[in-house]
Amino acid sequence: MLFSVISDKEKVSIFKALSSKSKCLRLLNVREQTKRLMEETGIPLEARVEDPEVASWLLSTSGHEDSLRAIVGHVLPLALPVADLVSAGNSNELTDIQACWQSVLVFHTMSLLRSKLEEWSLWDVSIEQFSYNV
Repeated sequence: MLFSVISDKEKVSIFKALSSKSKCLRLLNVREQTKRLMEETGIPLEARVEDPEVASWLLSTSGHEDSLRAIVGHVLPLALPVADLVSAGNSNELTDIQACWQSVLVFHTMSLLRSKLEEWSLWDVSIEQFSYNV
């Protein structure tokens, strides 16, 4: 695992670079990710963040957030076997392979959801109205 051989000082440098205001990150469960980043490194997340769970919630008529698997089922049904691989086991302890595939799913589902948000004129609203503060 590459990240385990990087020094703590280098990890902090990487996190600082990723969390800068000029970046846009796609994260699943952004509130938890932001909280953990702040608790473990003391670095506030200042980047613009896109979360497929929040995007799906904005587009939902039911008013509840869906799981990544449910979102994939709606927007990328052919990728459901991959979503099943990611959701197998304890979601708090993903294997490296599961984490890699989860990143791929988050990226692609967010791309499709962003298009829908833009189509429905909700993209600008979501950027202005939804900020995540720890």
